[in-house]
Amino acid sequence: MAVILRGSQTAAVDLVARWRRRPGRVLFVVIIVAGAAVWLLGFWQYAQHDRIELIDLPVVADRADEACTTMRAAVAVSAAPAGSGVEARVRTVRAQDAAVAVMVARVRELGPEKLADDHPAASWLADWEDLVAVREKYADDLAAGRAVSLQVPVTDGVPITRRMDEVGLLCRVPAQLVTPG
Repeated sequence: MAVILRGSQTAAVDLVARWRRRPGRVLFVVIIVAGAAVWLLGFWQYAQHDRIELIDLPVVADRADEACTTMRAAVAVSAAPAGSGVEARVRTVRAQDAAVAVMVARVRELGPEKLADDHPAASWLADWEDLVAVREKYADDLAAGRAVSLQVPVTDGVPITRRMDEVGLLCRVPAQLVTPG
């Protein structure tokens, strides 16, 4: 049985025959295609990975943003008027700390398993608790008439408040929490 080829078909057969005679070309194309496939797979994996520095699990982020909005409103409302006495300032610090504690508790209601699924969530909550502890010491010193100074905790040379603000949430540390009146 004879196969009759037209001009363009003959050219295609000649091209295939030339490629077969030079296996280096075929190997080159296979390597390029395989390399591109590996690169695309790696890029896809990177694009889909959990960014370890961000709270990005929707259930955690939504709860944290909602609790933070409530906390920020409570902190703003409880601010002591300028020139307030020591007792009013101590009450303000403690009321603001209570608002932060409620926020932390609200997020922790998700449970340790859910929080563990979003890497920075636990350390973000611990940072809030550390800030409250420092503020409580400040309030104790203020109430006792001692010299007061609020020193925001630092980790690796960076104030924890910066780390708290950089987890991808709409929740910023209110200025009143780091510069009490």
